[in-house]
Order: sequence, then C-alpha cells, then structure tokens
Amino acid sequence: MKQTFLILSATFLVVFLLPATPASALSCIDPEGMVEHIVENDDYIVVTASPTEQIEHVKEVADDSDPNMMYPSGYSAQMLVVDTVHKGSVPDELWVYFERNGTWNYLCAGAPAPLNSNQVYVLNQSYDMFGLTSVVAVYEADSDMAEQLLNEIADATTEETPEPTKYEAGKEYWLQNLFDQLKDMAFMIEVKLAEWEFWNAS
Repeated sequence: MKQTFLILSATFLVVFLLPATPASALSCIDPEGMVEHIVENDDYIVVTASPTEQIEHVKEVADDSDPNMMYPSGYSAQMLVVDTVHKGSVPDELWVYFERNGTWNYLCAGAPAPLNSNQVYVLNQSYDMFGLTSVVAVYEADSDMAEQLLNEIADATTEETPEPTKYEAGKEYWLQNLFDQLKDMAFMIEVKLAEWEFWNAS
C-alpha cells in the first residue's frame, strides 16, 4: 500500500508540475512595450548570466500529424551562473525554465540561449507551491535590446528602489530548500489523493 501511495504521489507530482498547454491564440508584447513592462513591474528579476547546463523536461512529445502538437510540450531548463543582478534578488546559481508549448513552442520568451554565452535574462520567480523560476525574455548581453533594458532600469532607479542583490546558494542551500518544498508538495498530494479516493469509492 505504501509503495502504491508513493507511485501515485510521484505521478500526481509530475502532473501538477507541468501545466496544461491549450492551443489558444498567442499574444506577445512588442519589444519596446516589453522593456517598459519589465522596468515597471517589481515581479521581474533582471540579471546578466551564463547558462552552463540544459535539460529537457518533456510532458508530451511532438506529433507532426497534429497542428496543436508540432513541438514537444514541457520545459527547457537551464542552469545559470549569475554575474550581475540589475533588478531584484537572486541566488548566484539557479535553474530557470523556458516553457514549451505544443503549438507555439517557446512562446514569447524565445528559445534558450546557447550554453556558456553572456546573456541578459528577465526572470519571474513563482512562489506557488508547484511554481518555477520562469524565463520571460533573454537577450544577448551586447545586443541593443539588452542595452536599452539596462539603461531604462538605471534611469528608473531612485533612492527608494531596492538594491539589486546576489546571494550565495550552494549545494546545501538547494538541497534543504528543495527538501522543504517536496515535503509540502507531498502533503498536498496526500490531500488530493484522499479526495480522489473519496470520489472513487462513492
């Protein structure tokens, strides 16, 4: 029974971590509007960083016969080594996620940057239990878009603006952080399984 519960828990965990991918119309903000939106929105973190690893998390494989599944859905994950924080607070190393959609592929964020390249990443840290640090946009560090974004962040900085912060987060930090998150997730999966068992038995 315990083994069955663990298997079901793992299955539910995978389902909760990967959101549904409806084939709705895609609407992205134009580059100029995007820069303004990033600068004004406190939820966004902006860093100069280099991706050193990439892993694919595939929820559904691509199906050439289905126009809504031309691409694999799920996430492309990159490990970032952060050089400079321009806005917000972030660990010196972290995994970030590009969402992939069966219809639109990488959506508005664009494709992952080449490994070991110098990039400006715009990130959105989710604080939901099953949330991920998602990539909103990525620009080559020496591009016009990156320069414009960083200049506008600097222009918008005042004495009241929180200081950009990079903090150390090594192996022990991440192991403890993820252990705590997984405990909370496991509890919620147990709650949902109890609800499922109720309906299954009724």
